Parts: sequence; C-alpha cells; structure tokens
Amino acid sequence: MEDLRSTVTNLTGAVNAILEKMNSLERRVVRLDTISAAVTMSPGARSGDTANTEEVPFQAPANEADLKDISHLPDCVKELRVFDGNPVEYVSWIHSVETILSDFKVVQGKPLYRAILQHVRQKVRGAADAALVSYNIFDNSWSKIKECLSLHYADKRDIRTLEHQLHQLQQKGSKIDEFYAAVNHQFSLIINKIKTES
Repeated sequence: MEDLRSTVTNLTGAVNAILEKMNSLERRVVRLDTISAAVTMSPGARSGDTANTEEVPFQAPANEADLKDISHLPDCVKELRVFDGNPVEYVSWIHSVETILSDFKVVQGKPLYRAILQHVRQKVRGAADAALVSYNIFDNSWSKIKECLSLHYADKRDIRTLEHQLHQLQQKGSKIDEFYAAVNHQFSLIINKIKTES
C-alpha cells in the first residue's frame, strides 16, 4: 500500500511538473508571437528581417548539373514513410517532412527543392491523396499541402479543451499503469498541438 501511495505521489509530481512546463511554453509562445508581430509591424523592418512565409517560385533546371542534382535525391527524402491519412501518424509525418524541408531550405526555389517537394507529395496516398486532389493541390506548395492535410487529419480540439480533458482524467477503478498511460497520451496530444500550431 505504501508503494502505491509513493507511486501516486510521484505521478502527481510528474503531472504537475509537466503542467508547469506547458504553461511556461504557452507563455513563451505568446511572448514570441507578440515580439514577431511587433517586428513585422515596425516601419523600419526590412523584408529580410522576418522569416519568409511566402513560397519561392521554382526555377526550371538550367543545365545538366541541375538535372544531376535532381536525379540524386538525399536518402532522408527517399526513406520518408507514406502518409495514407491515418490521423495517429499525422503529427510525426508532418514533423519529418518539415525537418527535411528545413534542412534543404538553402535550395528553396531551385530544381532540387522542387524534386524533394514532388517526392514528398508522392508519399501522400490513399484518403489523404484524395483530399489533396479534391482541393486541386499537387506538388508546388508545401504550405498548401500541409494546410489541406491539417484540415482533414489534425486534432480539431484546441489546447484549452485538451487541458480541460487532462484535468478531468480520473483513475477510479483503473490500474495505475492504465491511468499513467491515459495521462501520458493526453500530454502527447497537447504537446503535438503546440508543435503543429507554432
């Protein structure tokens, strides 16, 4: 019985620590959004001062070197797993793609970047592919692909709802491991929501 109390106390402490960390992250996101808005609104801000959110137009291959670059896609792009519309895999798949695209941001607008984006688009299959086709989204804009997939597969609940559901969790008759798994799952949903919205 003492072990059970100790475990519950430890879990409660861990839950409180995670909630404190989440609140800290939320405050940080709000501060960063405020700073970002102030920078973009300031009259002295130059176009290069903020992150580029617009799509860079693609260049056609100009020579054989460009074609050779395209024919040798990096392994991380080739090994990207297929996304078939499973909402459970949505967040990790989006994260994988964004990691790849950020690694190759230096070639954005160049033929290699377009080839990478085309390969990413080809990894979308099944119901997810049908969703993109129905919106007439093919392979020229990652932001449009992500927006459409988010509309169909991202968790629709906001962070406040997810936090409320976390606070409503009760152990009742379930085993401690099951309760811990439920709390952990809810934390994962909240963290994934924060990641995908920022």
